[in-house]
Amino acid sequence: MGPSVAPRVAVASIAACLLVVVPASAAMTIGQTPTVTPPTSCLGPVDDIQATVTSGSTYQVPATVPQWTLTSWSTFAAAGTGQMLTGKVFRNDGGRNYTQVAHSGPMPLTPSALNTFQTNITVQAGDYVGINSANAATVNNACLFGVVGNQRVDSHASLNDGDSAMFASSNIPDRVNISAVVEPTNTFTLGAVATNKRQGTATVPITVPNPGTATLAGQGIVTLAHTAVSISSPGTVTLGITPTGKKKKTLKKKGKVAVTAAVTYTPTGGNPHTQSVGVTLRTKKKKR
Repeated sequence: MGPSVAPRVAVASIAACLLVVVPASAAMTIGQTPTVTPPTSCLGPVDDIQATVTSGSTYQVPATVPQWTLTSWSTFAAAGTGQMLTGKVFRNDGGRNYTQVAHSGPMPLTPSALNTFQTNITVQAGDYVGINSANAATVNNACLFGVVGNQRVDSHASLNDGDSAMFASSNIPDRVNISAVVEPTNTFTLGAVATNKRQGTATVPITVPNPGTATLAGQGIVTLAHTAVSISSPGTVTLGITPTGKKKKTLKKKGKVAVTAAVTYTPTGGNPHTQSVGVTLRTKKKKR
């Protein structure tokens, strides 16, 4: 079932995309890195996932919206030089079966410091952030840190993206040394414009990854319902635009008028993303 939309609202139609504006994100942190307990090494190259925690932030992507963007990950390095770690994203297939869906690295680490790496990975609700010790067989990588009462699972398969494996439970009282910043994905796609010469209006579909709202702003443009479009689920909604004031008078006089609008999509729990677009509205001149 497609997204539900409030009564048809004016949003933008496009002939060409003019500008994209990406504001600061409403981010949240998942996973944990040590603050007091020194990190400990992993035994050989291994994929580690923190399935559960007894306190602090979970390592799982929240379920508040379907799609998220992982923008950075961090790990606290041990004192030794030559360390390298890979940040990973895993999806549970049931039980202790996991599929690797994405990775970032391996990345060289600065010793005895919190290392943060920027990335841009699309993830979904329920995914887990994890880690791989790329060279732990010869270097004291800081993959873990000691905390009592948690469940970590691991695999020595060192998976590639798209690969799956059965992970084994660990009875060692520790946690995986990784945190990550995620935010509700707010990018959206503008579809092809459809103009209505009889009414002098236009419509455009927008495809969004999450529930949220869409709004319109622009000189000489008015919404039909004067409210934001409410989007209840990911998918495509069709929006409309109609001129007003001087733009409407110009359209009536000349049979066409150019308008510019800013289409803003705000995912639930996230921050807005705006694309400014333009369209030429046309109408049929009445024959005398």
